[in-house]
Amino acid sequence: HPDSTILLFPYGVGVNYINHNKTMANIKIQWAKHGTINQDDRFLNRSPIEMESEQNSRLAFDYVAIRDIAAGEEIFLDYGDAWERAWEDHVKVWEERRATKRNDSDYMSAHQWNTKFGNATLRTTEEALVDPYPANVHTRCHADLVDTPLKSWKKPGKVWEWSWQQCGFACEIVGRTRRVPTDDYVYNITLKTEALHRWDHRKVHSLNFDNVPREAIRFFDVKCSTDLHQDDVFRHPIVIPDRMLPQEWR
Repeated sequence: HPDSTILLFPYGVGVNYINHNKTMANIKIQWAKHGTINQDDRFLNRSPIEMESEQNSRLAFDYVAIRDIAAGEEIFLDYGDAWERAWEDHVKVWEERRATKRNDSDYMSAHQWNTKFGNATLRTTEEALVDPYPANVHTRCHADLVDTPLKSWKKPGKVWEWSWQQCGFACEIVGRTRRVPTDDYVYNITLKTEALHRWDHRKVHSLNFDNVPREAIRFFDVKCSTDLHQDDVFRHPIVIPDRMLPQEWR
């Protein structure tokens, strides 16, 4: 809010699916009821200075329907006039710049790269010097290489499950060997990790593995390189309504 120095950062994933539409808004936000989902109304009576040392979440929003919402209907929230004006200005400038901006159509996220080239032969570190991968992706190896006994992950039929929580460890492709029966490659890799477990405080471990299957290696986005960090990305705060701004926050 322009009358306050407090900036709220929602962290529930559900908010990512609520888009702005001033004319079609079908929900509004309000403070959650005291005592529910960590809502503590005492923080509505504290000044920004009094909350500086607070490390935990003590505030929460409720999203309340302002009319009947049909099954399958998209949920919209009015982000406010300031947000809409900023978005309209951004679109205008973006359109003007697009005519002179370099072509970024070759950008591919790690997810797109894995989908298109998930089974392709991996280049070694030396080969990548001549034919590099895009600067926004790098290879990571499955954590099972470290977390399971050697004989376990080398068993035939081992399934390498890449859940959303599985980020593996950064690794370099040192070499590869063709397997005759299956006519594919296994890889020699050097894996680097800051810690092998939560009590390990050493800075860097460098571990070597051989005969690592292709399924145990994936591409990941380099930090701060995804489409959220591309040029001309729009960012603007959503202003909470005047009715929700506590006097102590002003």
